[in-house]
Amino acid sequence: MKADDYLELQHRARLVRAREVQLFCNDVLDRVRREFPEMYSTSAVSQLRAYSDSNLRKIKRLEEVYH
Repeated sequence: MKADDYLELQHRARLVRAREVQLFCNDVLDRVRREFPEMYSTSAVSQLRAYSDSNLRKIKRLEEVYH
């Protein structure tokens, strides 16, 4: 395997993982919003939303590298 192939494979793995994390964040935030609306404004949920936003930016950067 060439070094370039390895780097592309590694990049794609990072992108897949970031997308999986985003799906998880979206699911948790949606569930909290539906089932525990009083908790949606807590700092823990706020931190998860911030992490989710950061992860979206990461996905965008990763997609721009190879697309």
